[in-house]
Amino acid sequence: MITRNKHIDLCTPVDKIEFGHGNNIRIQNAFRFYGIKTVLDLCKMSRSAFLRIRNCGVRTIRTIEATLADYGLELEMEEKSIEEYQRCPSFVLTDFEWEERRYEIAKEIYLNKFSDFSKESAELALMAADDFIGVLRKHYQNKD
Repeated sequence: MITRNKHIDLCTPVDKIEFGHGNNIRIQNAFRFYGIKTVLDLCKMSRSAFLRIRNCGVRTIRTIEATLADYGLELEMEEKSIEEYQRCPSFVLTDFEWEERRYEIAKEIYLNKFSDFSKESAELALMAADDFIGVLRKHYQNKD
């Protein structure tokens, strides 16, 4: 799960965010109902849209808003606010989050590029993921 930092990548899947014990299933069902896949999709949603979903009331909306507020985000964000948030130079991933991304990238490369499922292919996928993560880290460091 994503830890609560000051900022979050808006392309992060919403299923990687923790909304609190007992809330995740109801909230994730609401996201599936509206096709909300990323944090950006969520920030564009309105409160009233959530109220139209069965078993999604004010308490659920408050939980979503509180979680978004932890990241400096909110529901019904305007494009200008979203752009400002994305330009913010203080977006930093923890080492654990970089490692999670490294694993996800290596897994995708391994499953999509290699069909022999050998140890050598897994090592090649991991090396390619390391290269990609290196480029991403440089990019984010240059934003600061």
